Amino acid sequence: MKDISIYFKPIENYNQKDQKGFLNSRIQVHTENFFPDIEANDLVLITVPEFRRSNVASENQGEYPNFRKALSELSDNGMNSNVLDLGVLEPGETIDDTCFALKSAVAEILKQQAIPIVIGGSHDLLLPLYQSYEETEQIINICTVDSKIDLGNPSEKIEDKRFLSHLLMRQPGHLFNYSIVGTQTHFLKTEELELFDRLYFDVLRLGEFKSDPKKAEPYIRNADLFNIDLDAMKFSDFQNHDSSPNGISSDEICRISRYAGYSDKVSSFGLFGYDSSNDSKLQEANLLAQIVWYFFDGYKQRKKDYPIGSKRMYSKYTVSIQEMKDDIVFYKSDKTERWWLEVPYPPEKGIKFERHYLVPCDYEDYEKASSNELPDLWWKTYRKLI
Repeated sequence: MKDISIYFKPIENYNQKDQKGFLNSRIQVHTENFFPDIEANDLVLITVPEFRRSNVASENQGEYPNFRKALSELSDNGMNSNVLDLGVLEPGETIDDTCFALKSAVAEILKQQAIPIVIGGSHDLLLPLYQSYEETEQIINICTVDSKIDLGNPSEKIEDKRFLSHLLMRQPGHLFNYSIVGTQTHFLKTEELELFDRLYFDVLRLGEFKSDPKKAEPYIRNADLFNIDLDAMKFSDFQNHDSSPNGISSDEICRISRYAGYSDKVSSFGLFGYDSSNDSKLQEANLLAQIVWYFFDGYKQRKKDYPIGSKRMYSKYTVSIQEMKDDIVFYKSDKTERWWLEVPYPPEKGIKFERHYLVPCDYEDYEKASSNELPDLWWKTYRKLI
């Protein structure tokens, strides 16, 4: 493994008491004389106070001490995974320097089959997280929790809320699917929705999520890279610089985070937009710690479902639809009651999209097919595969 310690500033005055049953006794912290060894299945924390592409001042962000203190004082809840705190990835001389360091560090963590958890900075830092997968040449899915589609224009400079077009235009492309959960229709442009429709990407509106939060679970379970823009939360629950009166609540965001931790496919987690200089009452730091804790809680309970496990271990359900030449095939995990939909995989594609022909779904998709209605998920996935 390459030495990535050069990118990180150690944590000073860390509240690490040996309190059995609490996270502060489990977290291995980067200090002046110690840098944690990263191994498979470790949960690896990184904070990146980089806001130069946003309207938040990068100065005075510091080490996020209030977040670290709040996390250390939460229960370890019987965790059996190591938690490593690599410290602060300090902003470089230029924003490009920061992005290079973040991409390089996360790529090395992924190669060790550990889970990087990146906290802080503006949402455009999703770009170097995505680029970290390019070294493995793996085709991935991204799921974002956001109130907006941060599209922007590829001919314009990257900004906090205008960067996604740069990600979509990267060549060679390593993105198979992009899902956004929690969008607010009054913030969305027609051309953004039309582009997502043409690319067969997914948008789950805030109202749909509020009516049934479980609808978000298959989108999250399908992601390799899962991330949250904290501006998606309603202002009364998270008083961020760009929050809205409407949005996802504190208990809902913790539920979402647990879904991500529980997914055997999610291999990295980003939490963006935390402005520590605007957190005088420490409520944002406390909630941020709880969001991370619920990811840990889900991770602890992973069941080795697909893509770790084999579909041969699942119950198979075959449904005939009148206008379809072939049957629609569903799989259900008896361990977790979770569902997957199989989409025909063209042999000429080789192994390029092999991880994407079995798509997370829910029981409603099975009911639709049983009522002679082709699920939208089947069609959208099929179009991307061909």
